[in-house]
Amino acid sequence: MDVSRKCEVGNRNTALNRRLTLIFRLPISDFRLHRWTVQSLVKGSLWVTTLEEGVFYCHDFEFLTYDSRFGFSEDLVNAVAFKNNEELFAGCGNGDIFQVSLEKGQITNLMVNPNEYNNRELLYHPEANALWSNAVYWKNGRWRFVEGRNAIGEIVKFYSSKLEKLHINSFGELLGCNYSGFWVIDIQADSVKFNPKGHNLHERTFALHTDRQQRLWVGNARGLFEFKDSTLVSPGIAHPAFHNRVEDIDELPDGALVFGTKGWGVIRWKGEDILQATTDDGLTANMIEDVHVDENGILWVGTLNGLNKVTFDSVGRPTVRRFTVANGLPSNEIYKVKSYAGQVWLCTAGGLVRFHESEVDTEAPAPRIQYLKVNGENILLAAGQELNHQQNSLEFHFLAINYRQNGRIPYRYRLNEAADWQYTENLTVNYPQLPPGDYHFEVQAQNQDGYWSPSTTHAFTILPPWWQTWWARSLAGGLLLSGLFYYQRQSVARVKREAAIQQQVTELERAALQAQMNPHFIFNCLNSIQNFILQNDRKRAVEYLSRFAQLVRHNLNASVQGKVSLAEELRLLDNYLALEQERFEHRFEYSLEVEEGLDQEAIAFPPMLIQPYVENAVIHGLAKKEGKGKVTVHFQQADGGLAVTIRDNGVGYRPGADGEHSPRHRSVGMTVTQKRLELLGSKGEEVVRISALEGEESGTEVRILIGINTGRT
Repeated sequence: MDVSRKCEVGNRNTALNRRLTLIFRLPISDFRLHRWTVQSLVKGSLWVTTLEEGVFYCHDFEFLTYDSRFGFSEDLVNAVAFKNNEELFAGCGNGDIFQVSLEKGQITNLMVNPNEYNNRELLYHPEANALWSNAVYWKNGRWRFVEGRNAIGEIVKFYSSKLEKLHINSFGELLGCNYSGFWVIDIQADSVKFNPKGHNLHERTFALHTDRQQRLWVGNARGLFEFKDSTLVSPGIAHPAFHNRVEDIDELPDGALVFGTKGWGVIRWKGEDILQATTDDGLTANMIEDVHVDENGILWVGTLNGLNKVTFDSVGRPTVRRFTVANGLPSNEIYKVKSYAGQVWLCTAGGLVRFHESEVDTEAPAPRIQYLKVNGENILLAAGQELNHQQNSLEFHFLAINYRQNGRIPYRYRLNEAADWQYTENLTVNYPQLPPGDYHFEVQAQNQDGYWSPSTTHAFTILPPWWQTWWARSLAGGLLLSGLFYYQRQSVARVKREAAIQQQVTELERAALQAQMNPHFIFNCLNSIQNFILQNDRKRAVEYLSRFAQLVRHNLNASVQGKVSLAEELRLLDNYLALEQERFEHRFEYSLEVEEGLDQEAIAFPPMLIQPYVENAVIHGLAKKEGKGKVTVHFQQADGGLAVTIRDNGVGYRPGADGEHSPRHRSVGMTVTQKRLELLGSKGEEVVRISALEGEESGTEVRILIGINTGRT
């Protein structure tokens, strides 16, 4: 049995009993409350305790729901109309229409829709005391029909189905729309005044509204239009919401038009001002079912995700407050929003709701971390908890208690403050394979009005393995640096050893080459002395032998020292050229030229570098020359070294066709000296450059660039 009719309470207060039945939805059974208690807690919530049926919770004492337990044939209510402050009509989805006495809290009449269609809209016409449903109306205890014309023009009863957005304009005409367009009915004549089929407007229409200026606005799948001069005229606005499906239309007190769309939210439009409200502004959904402006100018928006209260500030910016089952609604599916005498009513999938807006609740209960699982096992929570590196798969379990939200509480959580919030309605959060580090888990709960609770936190640390600790890394770094330092030292020592060995090899090669050169030079000198002896020229032989002795002594000293000064080299060359001049019976002359400014004593270089080229100029350049020969040796500073130029006017030096140098011979001493210069190139000296002067046998010029030292070594 219905509890509202059978429940007996201690104080026999039937009105209170009926209200408790509607709000608490007590089970439909015949039982007696031997004792009941009503306790008001916070924010107007009520608790009722019983001996036999448990505890019942009331979100809001002013919040009433009329559904199948009240006596409706089903819970889904999709239409409502008000007769007066004490009576209303509620239409269910199955076509049944119930007349309800609010004062008595009971159903007084049942009217079955004759077309057996869902009640998309109900409209009560007080002047005629008639209730319109679709295209028929209830009056004086029976259904009445209007007349229309069929396809061949005959006048018949009008049975159009699913007419909705019913309203009466200032001309006393009833307007409604359906899948085939919109219709105008002359109430006085009980006949169809406008048929869309006759005006080429046969198009599914979802919204219909007549504004204060008696302009008719039409919403269909193509957008928003004004019906003008028997045609639909677009406002010509580029905004996409004006060109997509419009579901419902209404008007604000300032004359601004508001319409709900499928996918674009709610649009407020007045002149050049267009304002769009979507889920980004707080709407429960962008797919709108119904828009309604109440007597106070407040915009109510119904969606299948809940109810929205939209208010606008002085510059037109929207403020949205959302209402869902968390606020006490029996369902989030809101099909219609109506207001009468300051009271807002909702047609929902869970019944007809007399809505009561509670105060905004800015406080939300903080969640509690119930327990923590580490690697699948529960562990005790502790402040500053430390876990080893293998205990790195964590699962937090938390819970917030808020009876108003019927267990559907949104949560948000994050790991460390720098991370973004993650949102969920689950009561667990998993963190698998966390790396070592310090962590700060934080979770919050949201109340029914969208306010977040204070954070519940848990700090913990996952310790690194020993090889990742600072001391292990410091030790490894120290060992690495020590190894690098040792390797560097060994590398430097090896390079030094190799350099020393290379220097020794170079010096030995120099000495060997110089040793090869000295016998050659001595042989030439002795050959010259032999010539003087054979010619029985004792005086010249003695002079020549004296100069030769000086030359040999100088060469021996240079071989020991490894370096000679420029002055010593000049004396050696002078002795040598004087000896050769004597041997060739003064057939050539020579000159030693030193650039002004050269410090002859300070400049030093390896010995016997220049003499072989001078010797080659004399013996191979001037020996076969007819006429007077000349040898010039010029010293000058150039390119950071000592440039020596040996010039003769002998037979010349040119490569032959076969690659050999002809007609002039390249001496062994010259080749040996070339190798010595190449060895000295590692210290900065350049290899000799040889060029022939112009003319057939006009002579040869040899240019040598020698790296020099300042001071004797």
